[in-house]
Amino acid sequence: MRHRIISWRWAPDAHPFPKDSATQLWRLMRDSLRACPGYSALDRTLMLGWAAAVLFLPAPLAHRVMEVQHATPFWELLTHKARRQTA
Repeated sequence: MRHRIISWRWAPDAHPFPKDSATQLWRLMRDSLRACPGYSALDRTLMLGWAAAVLFLPAPLAHRVMEVQHATPFWELLTHKARRQTA
């Protein structure tokens, strides 16, 4: 779902699913996280937050969020800190 969201937002003219919308993609992400085992509530919250930011923020901010998600060390630091706060 992350790749589909990025495709829709980053290159809408080349996106292979012409009927996609921000709301539909957010619901698909939410539903896929519910159905997929192995994610904690925190993981789901962080991923849904990322998806909401990419899908609904103005383009310049959404692109920054997409770049952060691809910066793996930063994403791991963020999730690690969030997990420590809930523990």
